[in-house]
Amino acid sequence: MWLSLSLGRLIAVIVVLAIAGAVVWAWRDARSSDPVSQEEALSQYREGAGGPRAARPGVPRQGVYTYRQSGSERGGAGPITVRRGLPGEARYVVTPIEGGFQEQLSLSEQHIEGVRFRVTRQ
Repeated sequence: MWLSLSLGRLIAVIVVLAIAGAVVWAWRDARSSDPVSQEEALSQYREGAGGPRAARPGVPRQGVYTYRQSGSERGGAGPITVRRGLPGEARYVVTPIEGGFQEQLSLSEQHIEGVRFRVTRQ
């Protein structure tokens, strides 16, 4: 009985330490803000571009753009918030799609926003 009680406590301690480690790892990862490299952005562009297409009215020129940025972002729920600074550059990728274009703004590796637009005549 003593052996099984000790084994149970050992397992409980291991589980608690694993959970605590996971929380610390997630907290550290949530506070990081890694830049998106130009190579990554170009690779993404090449995957979505599908070759050159003629410019259409209302569609921005396809390509990879780099913008200077500064500041930070903050998010959370209730009393728990995370704040992280943004890298010095953001990558903006515009690729054509059938009937329009898509754009993706990579503020960091951890924060990417994308949207697709359909362009029609009025």
